[in-house]
This record gives sequence, structure tokens and C-alpha cells, in this order.
Amino acid sequence: YKQSRENFFPTQSYIMADIGAGFVQNVLDSVVLGSIVYFMVGFTLSNNGSHFFVFLLFLISFGLMMNIIVRFLAYSQANQNGAVGIYVALVMLFVVFSGAVATREVLPDFYIWIYWVNPFTWAYTSLVQNEFYSDTYQAYPATINGQCARYCGQDTCPEPWP
Repeated sequence: YKQSRENFFPTQSYIMADIGAGFVQNVLDSVVLGSIVYFMVGFTLSNNGSHFFVFLLFLISFGLMMNIIVRFLAYSQANQNGAVGIYVALVMLFVVFSGAVATREVLPDFYIWIYWVNPFTWAYTSLVQNEFYSDTYQAYPATINGQCARYCGQDTCPEPWP
């Protein structure tokens, strides 16, 4: 913040320019990485490839969100060590409570709020639903703990699916 201390420009201008420059880099990274990963893994190309573009949209939005969290931590801490320590702990919580390691059903009631505010949860769920709701998978979904997999509250999933 040397430029801010010397009154070269306001802090808000720096932050907006930094986020804007990060946006372009994030889009490029997401498109390159997403194109490689999507086709390497063999995700679906049904519906004229619309699931691929939804996949890219999820990657871009998740990257922007994580970019903003990192910048917030960097701007709010006095030094880099403090920001990195908090970020590592935060990402560890995000991964554990994302639903991939500990599912929603096994979390204690007093930790369920971490599951719902966790951005990793929403990204993971969105990517999984984007793939499995495609025309490639025609089977009806199973129930999870006696509840419809669509979380509609019924014992069995209504037909037709989806």
C-alpha cells in the first residue's frame, strides 16, 4: 500500500483494479483448466455440449469467489504469515465440511451451518448435479436415507426423472 500512503490513488481504486485484473486471469485459467479436465475425465457432451459451458461457468464463479476470499484475508491482515495461516485453516474447514469428506448426514447439528455456508459445498454439489442430470444418465436416482435424492421430501422420486 505504498501508493496509498503517498496518496497516489485511493485504496478503493486499487482494490477494484486488482479484482478486475484478477477476473481476466481467472477466466483464462478456468477456460484452459476446465477444457483440459472436462474432456480428459470424460464428462458428458449431451445436450449439444451445454453441460461443458455450465461446468466452465461454475469454475469461473468458484475461482472468483476464492480469489475474493484470498484478497480479503490479504487486505485484512497485517502481514503475509497471518493471512496464510488463516487461509490454510479456512480451506481445511471448507474441504472437510464440503460434503465430499463428511456428508451432511454425518455432521453434528452444531456444525451443519458450516456445511451450508461453505462455498466448496455449493461448487461440488453444482458440478455433480451438472454431470448426473445430463441425458447420459437415464437411470432413476436412488433414495438417500429413505429420502428422495432430489430432497423433495418424498419417500420415492417422482417420475419422470428429471
